[in-house]
Amino acid sequence: MEPKKRLSVSCHSVPGGYVLDADIRYHSPRFNKDCTVKAGFFSDGVSGPDADILSESWWVHDMLRRTGQWDDFSPCSAWQASWVLHDILKSEGRWFRAVTWGVFTFAACWVKDLF
Repeated sequence: MEPKKRLSVSCHSVPGGYVLDADIRYHSPRFNKDCTVKAGFFSDGVSGPDADILSESWWVHDMLRRTGQWDDFSPCSAWQASWVLHDILKSEGRWFRAVTWGVFTFAACWVKDLF
């Protein structure tokens, strides 16, 4: 069993959201793809609850949804971004959040993509 990942994202609040202070580099074992979120990236915090702002999960998910692609420029679907969110939360030992947020983000992205 892998050790739990530490919540270690450095960010600060600004009016209307949060700004990332240091780069996040995430490798998805599930998809064998990489996602880099650069320092200075803004998140409105709407998609991720304040309790999870120190988790890489929301930052990576937001970047994948905003750009729609991985670092290698291949497309990233809402389904993949939701799995990434799930996998990161699970690696942090947050099983309940991994399942619920994985399902909810996919459903929300799917509905949004319909319109």
